[in-house]
Amino acid sequence: MHAIMSPRSRQMLRSPSPRIDNAKAARRPEDLDLRTPNTTQKLVPYRKPKASPALAYLSTLSEGKSRDTMTLSLKTVASLFQEAGLFPTADPFTAPWETLAFEDVAGLRGRLQATYAPAGANLRLYALRGVLKACAAQGTMTFEDKERAILGARPITGSREVAGRALEPTELGRLFLACSDDSAVRSGPPVDAIRDRAMLVVLYGLGLRRSEAAALEAKDVAIDGSTLKVIGKGNKERLGHVPAGAMGMFRAWLDVAPKKGPVFGLTASGIYQRLVRLGTIADVEVTPHDMRRSFATNLLDLGVDAMTASKMMGHSNVQTTMRYDRRTGKERKKAADGLTFDFEAAGRPKTSTPESATKRQRDASKDLDIVAPPPRVARRQQARDVKKISKGSGAPAKTADVTGTPAKAARRQEDRDAKKVGKGQRGAKKTPTTRRGRKGKS
Repeated sequence: MHAIMSPRSRQMLRSPSPRIDNAKAARRPEDLDLRTPNTTQKLVPYRKPKASPALAYLSTLSEGKSRDTMTLSLKTVASLFQEAGLFPTADPFTAPWETLAFEDVAGLRGRLQATYAPAGANLRLYALRGVLKACAAQGTMTFEDKERAILGARPITGSREVAGRALEPTELGRLFLACSDDSAVRSGPPVDAIRDRAMLVVLYGLGLRRSEAAALEAKDVAIDGSTLKVIGKGNKERLGHVPAGAMGMFRAWLDVAPKKGPVFGLTASGIYQRLVRLGTIADVEVTPHDMRRSFATNLLDLGVDAMTASKMMGHSNVQTTMRYDRRTGKERKKAADGLTFDFEAAGRPKTSTPESATKRQRDASKDLDIVAPPPRVARRQQARDVKKISKGSGAPAKTADVTGTPAKAARRQEDRDAKKVGKGQRGAKKTPTTRRGRKGKS
């Protein structure tokens, strides 16, 4: 056998097996010398490096505004932990989230409560709870430690007046006028004017979010342009119906719009900037969400039930739709305007009249408790007085005739008592005769 083997092969057989460290064995298990029966080397299983818990949490959210909002919230939370000396960095993707304890999270909650409104503070606490759950899912934090830490991130109660407003009809008219083809008020080239009018139609006439309007594609629009297929938050699909009065403006843009891809060719940020530009031309302070609030308010003002309005806006909860209602502000303003502040006229002395003198006398009698009782009460009081008189004389009391004065009633009672006495005397004379007759018969 040695004769047919090469010198290099024979040298490898005579030389001892090379030692392999654990790190190399972890990467290349096939390098282990399996020929050595008494080897002490152990195979270390390969583990993929764990991703950042913040990145793992954000990957569960839908792309777009939701993920961007939570990323900013986590940056704020990480910076606050860095200021408190708990994190070495303000980068949420490299911060050691698994080291947080209950007291750390509770301290952050107090800081957020003192700095932000309840809605803003709860948004950041929600993002923190999501990262802590990701830590427990990855195994870097036990479920018990995660539950204890989440106890410190309980939601903050309270509310603030919702921001935004609903536009008046005159303001909406000025916005559409800013898109006119007239060069005096046109905000851009004629094609841009047609696009801007169609953009206002979907923002106000259908109540679309700016992200939904930016994601609207040509294939989502019906052939006649009357309905739109909208993909909203949470990947929820709904149908939007273009108002009949705005059908012409919307179709005018569909005739010149690209047949593939986004209908408006603008991003969500581009739609925002374009609307602000139109508001500057029309002298109207407006945001895309103000158009959506105007849509909800006008629907409810027209008598549309809240459930239908909720479906048209793509809300899962009716209470969310009611937060867009801006009619309550108008009603409260109308009630406040009805209060009078003419205190000077109210405090001015008035001329005395017979009616006012009678009123003053009546008021004075009320102050002195000299109030004439009602007729029914007076008759009842007279009947009680008669009964007291009858009890005092020893005669049996009966219901008195209170139609007259108390004196007449007393005299009538005396007459009735006298008749009773006479009847009693006649009955006493007959009694012995009857008894004697009975005795004689016996």
